[in-house]
Amino acid sequence: MLQQNDLLTKLNKSKYVYKLYKHKALFTVKDSVKKRGIISGAHSKNLFLKNKKNHYFLFSCLEDTKVELKELSKSLNLGNISFAKQTALYKYLGVVPG
Repeated sequence: MLQQNDLLTKLNKSKYVYKLYKHKALFTVKDSVKKRGIISGAHSKNLFLKNKKNHYFLFSCLEDTKVELKELSKSLNLGNISFAKQTALYKYLGVVPG
């Protein structure tokens, strides 16, 4: 799993142009809109999901996308999906909510 320093090293060695914005944890899109000011570009949200077979999925979309879990699970043939627990978020992605 990449740590922040590893990712920044890879970005610095690449030809990607980026600007790093540091901020406290944001738990909702509403929080993000209030805190980001005039940061340009697309803004996203990430949903960490699981199905009944304990398969985990990270779903990313534009922040203003309304996600219907039933429709998403049906379109991807995943069975019933729900939000994963915080313990799984840390176990598999090494992050805490926010």
